Amino acid sequence: MAGKRSYPPGVVAALTSLCRGSCYWPDCAEPVVIFIKGMPVTNLQTAHIAALSPGGPRYDARMSIEERNAFGNLILLCTPHHKVVDKTSPDEYPVQLLRSWKAQREAAGQTALAGLRQVTEARLEEMILDVLHQRDRELNAAIARFEEVDSQAAAVLRDLLRQLEEANLASSALNQDSVTTLDRAARKLQSSVNLDVVTMLDRAARKLEKLPSVVDQLTSAAWDLQNKLPDR
Repeated sequence: MAGKRSYPPGVVAALTSLCRGSCYWPDCAEPVVIFIKGMPVTNLQTAHIAALSPGGPRYDARMSIEERNAFGNLILLCTPHHKVVDKTSPDEYPVQLLRSWKAQREAAGQTALAGLRQVTEARLEEMILDVLHQRDRELNAAIARFEEVDSQAAAVLRDLLRQLEEANLASSALNQDSVTTLDRAARKLQSSVNLDVVTMLDRAARKLEKLPSVVDQLTSAAWDLQNKLPDR
């Protein structure tokens, strides 16, 4: 007897929340929702790990209808991957494999959701500091790579970073002098780095006039620098 698809409240919402926006097939970038003529349309199909009905792929007679339709037995797949898993090559995708896909995809999201109830003011401050420290490490790593290409320019950037960090500690927003300093430094670098890098720094300086946080802008500039460097 064929089983009936009937999912408990919240199951589909949980799947779409924890799928990280795409098909559960590893590295598949097919999104959970697409827009057609400006309207959102569900782009993935709800797939059973153990089949809903007898004769289906990975059917387990020991499971009840409720267990087959439960969250733990469901994943989201795009149409091509759903066809491969259930029709084209079902023997290549056993229950254990599909459950591992589900566990790996949902682990981070479930941890984050559980953590929301445990966030105290102290923990929130710690999380923010962790992010800032990570951003500092990435920025310094980008400058270190830049140093391999032009040590003089990298030294100017490091000194500029120090000055702007001091300015940010002294004030919640950059003053015009700090913005001018960055702009002037970018222009001075023209003799030692290529024009694209100079243009990027100049643009970063001008954008800082509109932003209260120097760290965010410097991070953006660092990523631009890193993208312009040759791969190691």
